[in-house]
Amino acid sequence: MAHLERLSFRARSRNQPPCATLTSLLHLAEHCPKLQILEMMVDASTVPSIERSADRARVLQDARSEWTIGHSLLASPLQLARFLSAIFPELEDINYEAEHSDGEDGNEEAWSMWEDVEMFLPKCRAIQEEERFLGRQSYARSCAESLEV
Repeated sequence: MAHLERLSFRARSRNQPPCATLTSLLHLAEHCPKLQILEMMVDASTVPSIERSADRARVLQDARSEWTIGHSLLASPLQLARFLSAIFPELEDINYEAEHSDGEDGNEEAWSMWEDVEMFLPKCRAIQEEERFLGRQSYARSCAESLEV
């Protein structure tokens, strides 16, 4: 799976909630470092701990990527964006397949929340890059100080 660039799981029905969770994305990030296009619905109503997730997969998935999420569920756009930017730092596009013509309020609300996730992604990514930069500076200072002693 190390050379996999595209992965597509199609939903059988819009009426069934997705079985996959965000934890499955951790495994994809870890084992598919070249993955660029992912089509997969997930239940994003529970976001795994970012600290535990980031250590495991942050540097493993750095291919520019896009994710088609079907009509995936979610609860917190900001938490989800923070999680996604940690494991897929180059995620550029999230495509939500909502049928706006059906007039269902749930679809409009979910679509709006996924738009928020996409809006938060670059901001979360910038914060994480700054944290890594400051961490490297701090590490370099501590190394230099230990050499002076």
